[in-house]
Amino acid sequence: MRSLAPREHGAYGQLGFPLLTALCAARPRPAGLLFAASAVLLFLAHEPALVSFGRRGQRAREEDGARALRFLVALLAVGGALGGAGLWLAPGPARLGAAVAAALAALLGGAVALGVEKTLAGELIAAAALSSAALPVAAASGLPWPAAVSLWGAWVSGFAATVFPVRAVIVEHRTQAPSAMLRLSGTLVAIGAAAALAAAGEMKPRLVLAVAPLFAASIAVALRPPAMKQMTRAGWTLMAAGGLSAVLMTLAVR
Repeated sequence: MRSLAPREHGAYGQLGFPLLTALCAARPRPAGLLFAASAVLLFLAHEPALVSFGRRGQRAREEDGARALRFLVALLAVGGALGGAGLWLAPGPARLGAAVAAALAALLGGAVALGVEKTLAGELIAAAALSSAALPVAAASGLPWPAAVSLWGAWVSGFAATVFPVRAVIVEHRTQAPSAMLRLSGTLVAIGAAAALAAAGEMKPRLVLAVAPLFAASIAVALRPPAMKQMTRAGWTLMAAGGLSAVLMTLAVR
């Protein structure tokens, strides 16, 4: 039986690490827990949607489409109900965070529908959308709105830094046109943006330092690009860096 779990393993970290940070950085409250559960269920609906609408191939749709559609409807119904309950209980800032997350989720859904989710722009949208699930969770759990936005901004910069070298390595293997500058430039832009926000007082410097493991891992991938058969190992390295950043970020906010 075909698994209906999402296949994009990096997305687990882009959703999970910010959610865990938001829950651990403040005292979890019912609204925050409801938002977190809703985000997880809606994330799990991604693969059933692809299977049921034929994006995983006609054979997958014929063999598992009906089961995937039932699973999709159940996940959307329960996830939507939990999100609605979270909105009912949440304070104003958390509702604003939920609106931001919903808008980015809709943008990501459009990218998936158009088949551009695997492009550089699509993956950057995914990083912003998945990590934005932490915004209403943090605000609903009692974190001040500026701190919640700053937390999300740090995660976005960290994940954006990882997207550029990974995408560049994949392009290089397809075109046989290696370019160290191409691999490194996007990562440096993400790091520079985070530093500029910290210098302007829009992001706490300790959050930039907390996301440094992701920056360092991204630079390592850019400077020493792995072969395609070693991309899984590189992915686990980035996941480990994300886990360390989650711990440091939680300590920085508390």
